[in-house]
Amino acid sequence: MSINRTTSLTGQALRDMLARQDDARMSLACENMYLTDKEEAVFAEMARLGLSYDARIDYLTAYLSQSAPALAAE
Repeated sequence: MSINRTTSLTGQALRDMLARQDDARMSLACENMYLTDKEEAVFAEMARLGLSYDARIDYLTAYLSQSAPALAAE
């Protein structure tokens, strides 16, 4: 699968990414780890905006710089 990291996600590309997110949530649940409501809202907002993969990384970095500065620095 070839992914254009700079193009906004729409259509099948967005559906595929959302399916991967669901898979990740299920994997985390196996380890008894769950996203907070705020984290769920961050991912929902990125999907609503149709952010590209690179834009999602920037969005998450900005979120982490506010909520967990040590993680954002990594």
